[in-house]
Amino acid sequence: ETMEYVWLPYRWQFIAYANNGMIPADIGFSKYTSALIFSNREKIYCNAQDLREWSANTTELKSINHPTPKPTPIISYLIEHFSNVGDLMLDPFLGSGTTAYCAKKLGRKCIGIEIEEKYCEIAAKRCCQSVMKLEVG
Repeated sequence: ETMEYVWLPYRWQFIAYANNGMIPADIGFSKYTSALIFSNREKIYCNAQDLREWSANTTELKSINHPTPKPTPIISYLIEHFSNVGDLMLDPFLGSGTTAYCAKKLGRKCIGIEIEEKYCEIAAKRCCQSVMKLEVG
């Protein structure tokens, strides 16, 4: 259902496997998380792996006030391999702002979409930006 709203072509799926713990999710815990890659580029060749193993840094993940935070090493890996400095990233499920945070650190721009105002505020604070007044409804 979500893919119906994405206007960019689907290119690839990426899996991150936590070798030392569980990743929190809305309905329980998992050993992996996945990301779907969409792009308007006709060809993408970046020699990226489709599966990465990582050690879950529970201190980092617990410090973010979000039920399913994503690890910065994994998101940074994806941004570095699927974009160039100055590119614009789109995260339609921004959550705590990990994509925006990593994109900024790596010299990319990011547009994030998030339905929950409290997570917009967390994302803005992570990126050291002022929180804009949000219109709800």
